[in-house]
Amino acid sequence: MICSDTKAYRGYLPATRVETDSTEEWMAAIRKHLDDPAFNQARGDALHDVVMRDYVLRGENLRHWFNGWFAD
Repeated sequence: MICSDTKAYRGYLPATRVETDSTEEWMAAIRKHLDDPAFNQARGDALHDVVMRDYVLRGENLRHWFNGWFAD
Protein backbone atom coordinates (compact mmCIF):
# COMPACT_ATOMS: atom_id res chain seq x y z
CA MET A 1 0.00 0.00 0.00
CA ILE A 2 1.18 3.49 -0.82
CA CYS A 3 -0.49 6.32 1.06
CA SER A 4 -0.12 9.93 2.06
CA ASP A 5 1.67 10.40 5.37
CA THR A 6 -1.35 11.61 7.31
CA LYS A 7 -2.28 10.96 10.92
CA ALA A 8 -4.90 8.44 9.83
CA TYR A 9 -2.27 6.19 8.21
CA ARG A 10 0.52 6.52 10.77
CA GLY A 11 1.25 3.69 13.09
CA TYR A 12 2.18 0.10 12.66
CA LEU A 13 0.56 -0.74 9.31
CA PRO A 14 3.19 -1.85 6.79
CA ALA A 15 2.81 0.82 4.13
CA THR A 16 4.95 3.14 2.06
CA ARG A 17 4.10 6.65 3.19
CA VAL A 18 4.57 9.65 0.92
CA GLU A 19 5.56 12.56 3.14
CA THR A 20 5.60 15.61 0.86
CA ASP A 21 2.71 14.53 -1.37
CA SER A 22 4.69 15.69 -4.40
CA THR A 23 4.34 14.03 -7.77
CA GLU A 24 8.02 13.10 -7.67
CA GLU A 25 7.72 11.37 -4.31
CA TRP A 26 4.58 9.50 -5.38
CA MET A 27 6.30 8.36 -8.58
CA ALA A 28 9.36 7.21 -6.60
CA ALA A 29 7.15 5.20 -4.23
CA ILE A 30 5.27 3.61 -7.13
CA ARG A 31 8.52 2.78 -8.92
CA LYS A 32 9.92 1.21 -5.74
CA HIS A 33 6.95 -1.12 -5.62
CA LEU A 34 7.04 -1.90 -9.33
CA ASP A 35 10.80 -2.47 -9.38
CA ASP A 36 10.78 -4.95 -6.51
CA PRO A 37 7.94 -7.46 -6.81
CA ALA A 38 9.24 -9.51 -3.86
CA PHE A 39 9.18 -6.41 -1.61
CA ASN A 40 5.72 -5.54 -2.86
CA GLN A 41 4.44 -9.07 -2.24
CA ALA A 42 5.94 -9.22 1.25
CA ARG A 43 4.44 -5.84 2.22
CA GLY A 44 1.07 -6.84 0.79
CA ASP A 45 1.11 -10.11 2.72
CA ALA A 46 2.13 -8.32 5.91
CA LEU A 47 -0.64 -5.75 5.48
CA HIS A 48 -3.18 -8.51 4.86
CA ASP A 49 -2.09 -10.29 8.05
CA VAL A 50 -2.38 -7.13 10.17
CA VAL A 51 -5.82 -6.27 8.76
CA MET A 52 -7.12 -9.79 9.32
CA ARG A 53 -5.68 -9.88 12.85
CA ASP A 54 -6.58 -6.39 14.07
CA TYR A 55 -9.39 -4.96 11.94
CA VAL A 56 -11.77 -7.77 10.98
CA LEU A 57 -14.56 -8.07 13.51
CA ARG A 58 -14.95 -11.55 14.96
CA GLY A 59 -16.39 -13.23 18.01
CA GLU A 60 -17.23 -11.00 20.94
CA ASN A 61 -16.15 -7.81 19.15
CA LEU A 62 -18.54 -8.60 16.31
CA ARG A 63 -21.37 -9.09 18.79
CA HIS A 64 -20.61 -5.71 20.41
CA TRP A 65 -20.74 -3.94 17.05
CA PHE A 66 -23.88 -5.81 16.01
CA ASN A 67 -25.63 -4.92 19.27
CA GLY A 68 -24.60 -1.29 18.83
CA TRP A 69 -26.13 -1.09 15.38
CA PHE A 70 -29.15 -3.34 15.94
CA ALA A 71 -30.04 -2.75 19.59
CA ASP A 72 -33.41 -3.99 20.79
